[in-house]
Amino acid sequence: MGLTRKVTSASTLGAVDFRSDKERIARSTRQGAKATKKQNKLIAEQNDLLAQQAAPAPYVQQPQYVAPAPPPRRRRSA
Repeated sequence: MGLTRKVTSASTLGAVDFRSDKERIARSTRQGAKATKKQNKLIAEQNDLLAQQAAPAPYVQQPQYVAPAPPPRRRRSA
């Protein structure tokens, strides 16, 4: 894109910009779209994790506590 601009930039040691305004805008737009796409993907993954964590745990009936039987009483002999 713009071979003349590239050669001029190299020969003037950067006095002329290497990229034209159109190239700069297109490049920043592409990078912004790529970053937005990556961010949306991360947000979707986080939402999936939050949904999994917020899901109620399956109900598991806890065993009932049963007190042990008292030891047998000794009879006093008279």
